[in-house]
Amino acid sequence: MVGRTWKGILDGERIKNLLLESGGKEEDIKQDYEVWRIKLFSSTFIYYKNGTLYSTPSPEIDKVWERIDSLLGGRFSSPTREYLIGVDEVGKGEVIGPLILVGVLFRRELFHKIDYIISSSDTKKRHDFYYWNRIFEELKSLKGFHYEYLEICEKEIEKYNINSLLDRGYKILIENLIGNLDTSKVRIVIDDYGVGKSLKDFLNSLSSEIIIESNSEDKFLETRCASIIAKAIREEKIKRIREDERYILDGKDVGSGNMGDKRTMEWLKTWYEKKGEFPEFVRKSFLSKWKVK
Repeated sequence: MVGRTWKGILDGERIKNLLLESGGKEEDIKQDYEVWRIKLFSSTFIYYKNGTLYSTPSPEIDKVWERIDSLLGGRFSSPTREYLIGVDEVGKGEVIGPLILVGVLFRRELFHKIDYIISSSDTKKRHDFYYWNRIFEELKSLKGFHYEYLEICEKEIEKYNINSLLDRGYKILIENLIGNLDTSKVRIVIDDYGVGKSLKDFLNSLSSEIIIESNSEDKFLETRCASIIAKAIREEKIKRIREDERYILDGKDVGSGNMGDKRTMEWLKTWYEKKGEFPEFVRKSFLSKWKVK
């Protein structure tokens, strides 16, 4: 179970009054950057001077969270169709490991429940496998929540244009998720990576609501879910490589697989100095740019 965070709240008094009217009790603040604290059921609500509101986890608090969402307008764009589909990818700019594409489908009735599950997870920050997998498992347990994923291996990434791979992969995922649904009842959100003509033509052939938007995971719950699941799947694959004794050299492992990770860079340099060739999970085209070899 996780808590909830709301940001950019300009009028904290509205929320405070709502909590007090719901039976909450005001408590003493504990830090200078807090404005107020209110205990409601087994959850503590803290409103900060920077406009952030945080609620600690509680099995009794879902309805209150929903009322706050309604008051503030919600963190994500409200459902406009009966079915919601979102697609996103993880691993496009990494030097180690595959590119993971994920598509999710759920009915609008699950919207608030899914919002509560993903809570304040930040897909732009680095977390370990267990962080993402915990959320993934909760999502998978929901009746009516569906997902599909594709793994694009390093050889394909080296051989083909990534955007064309995404166009083709997302078309497959969306077709699989839609199945026999009435497409006029579907909203499809794609995180914009430079969507190509072939995918746009396919999307235009549907009667769905189509949204292609950069940083869509900040605004649309469906792409946030897809991003979280993609991270969980990719982290599990990187974890396997990291813990494989065949790829541990001089006490060094592959780290996160990101070029900005010091552990990853040290492993790449050590491996190349001693082995001369990289394993197949390393994207060779990235290396000359970073002067690894």
